[in-house]
Parts: sequence; C-alpha cells; structure tokens
Amino acid sequence: MKRSLSITLVGSPLFLSTTEICMYLSNPNRTNTLVHMVQKKEILRRKAELDAYQSKIEPHFLYGTLESLRMLALNNEDEEVAKGILDLAKLMRYSLTSSQTSTLEKELNQIKRYLNLQKLRLSDRLEWTINVEDEELLNLTCPQFLLQPIVENSIKHGIEKVRRGGSIVI
Repeated sequence: MKRSLSITLVGSPLFLSTTEICMYLSNPNRTNTLVHMVQKKEILRRKAELDAYQSKIEPHFLYGTLESLRMLALNNEDEEVAKGILDLAKLMRYSLTSSQTSTLEKELNQIKRYLNLQKLRLSDRLEWTINVEDEELLNLTCPQFLLQPIVENSIKHGIEKVRRGGSIVI
C-alpha cells in the first residue's frame, strides 16, 4: 500500500508520496523543502487545470473557425470547398470523441468524409465506392478508426505514387 500525506491549501488537497515524505524527514532544512515540494505540486496542479481548460476551448475555436471558412466559401459560391470544410469539421469532431468503439455505419461515414477530402486533392486520380450488401452489418460495434489507417495507406502508398491514380473499393 502506497502511503501519502495530504496537505490542503486553498482549493483541493495536495498529496505527497512516501518518497517525498522521506526526502522531507531526512533533510535538516525541512521547512524549506516542504514548502518547495508543496509549491511545486501546486504549480503542476494549476498547469494541469489550465491544460484541461485549453483542451476544451481549442476544439470549439477550431469548429467556429472552420464554420466561418465554410460560410465564406458558400458566400463565394464554392460548394466544393464548403463541403470539404464541413467534412473536415465532422472528421475532427469524430476523432475527438472519447469513445473507443463505434458502429460500422459511423466508421464508413468517416471513411466517406476522408475520401471526399482526398478526392478534392487528387481529383480524377481517385475513385472510390463503398458497398454494404447486408444493412444489418451497419449496426455492428467495431473499434473506432478501424478502417482509417487501411484507406489512408492505400492512398499514400498506392494511389499517390502512380500518375493514373486508382480506386478504392470497400
């Protein structure tokens, strides 16, 4: 069992490990050592809180920025770019979910978005089709991003390398 000492400053308690307590007890200048350890822990806790807040703000900022760009593209009657930006935003939103599983239907929708974005870049060098013969398969649970690396590698190591392009059939 790991032992710890709890010290409460303003806010939540800080915990010192057994190693930190031994360092404190073995040091003749105990007060300064303890104050230093507590200050260091408090700084780390505050940094962790700030990082957590920033990780929540950044996606919203990016979604808002992408939506502004999408609206600009629509105002300029560039439907292709607007759809690409929407696909990118949906890809990002999906990738930031905390779930590790998904349904085959959601996975295939993500692949369609990814392929649409790659089609913008590769134009007629990329053709793709997705065919699901048994609709019941769409409800199956699978790991999130099951197909993404396979499709991405097919483009990167196959279609991009040849002038005539190629096709992906799922």
